[in-house]
Amino acid sequence: MLAERIERWKREDREQAIQEGLKQGIEQGLEQGIEQGIEQGLEQGIERGKAQALSRLLERRFGSEAAQVHRRRIEQADAETLDRWFDRAITAPDVDTVFG
Repeated sequence: MLAERIERWKREDREQAIQEGLKQGIEQGLEQGIEQGIEQGLEQGIERGKAQALSRLLERRFGSEAAQVHRRRIEQADAETLDRWFDRAITAPDVDTVFG
């Protein structure tokens, strides 16, 4: 009878440890997921802002048609590429030089 109780307690302790481990794993996973989501959202927001700034600069320097022609390319570019194009757009003699 005592041996049965001890076995039951061991089994209950194992089950409780498993449940606590699962709970901690889920909580950590959620936290990491939220952090990654926030980070990705911020990166996307920064890229969108850079794309808008580049489009505006191209429009002011070379006209709205130049910005429209390259809009899709601008929207698909990463932040580093957008920075490079923006820097070129400041002094480029024409819009093709920006993307060349």
